[in-house]
Amino acid sequence: MDFIDESIPLNKTVDAAVRKFAEDIVCSAKSFNPDIEVVLEYDGELRIDHKERSHSATIQSIFGVVSVFPDFAEQSAKAATVNRGLIYAMTAEGFSDEEIDAAVIYGKLVASSKEALDGFGLFLTKDFGIQAQKGVEIYEN
Repeated sequence: MDFIDESIPLNKTVDAAVRKFAEDIVCSAKSFNPDIEVVLEYDGELRIDHKERSHSATIQSIFGVVSVFPDFAEQSAKAATVNRGLIYAMTAEGFSDEEIDAAVIYGKLVASSKEALDGFGLFLTKDFGIQAQKGVEIYEN
């Protein structure tokens, strides 16, 4: 976890929403494929005015990455897929971390819902890339 000044108040409502959404996404992925390895990590986040803090979450499998962010304005959490292919390509081309961070690497932020959980669960358990669309098996399922 990045160092976040712990004297800044923790927004317990938002933090709980981030943790629940992240854990629900992991459960959704496991419901589609109980054997898949899913890694859940938490990091620190500050509200833009630095008056509150919460956690964010990164959920990763062999097939994809989903990030869960605090939504201080709505006292909830939102999640998005991460375009790791773009990140890898930009890294290979020599882009700086700042340039990569400024790129559009996230999908649309969505609130927790049954449909969102199913979508993120599938995203983490299936290969939806070009190779899979062409019927080329590149991972053992």
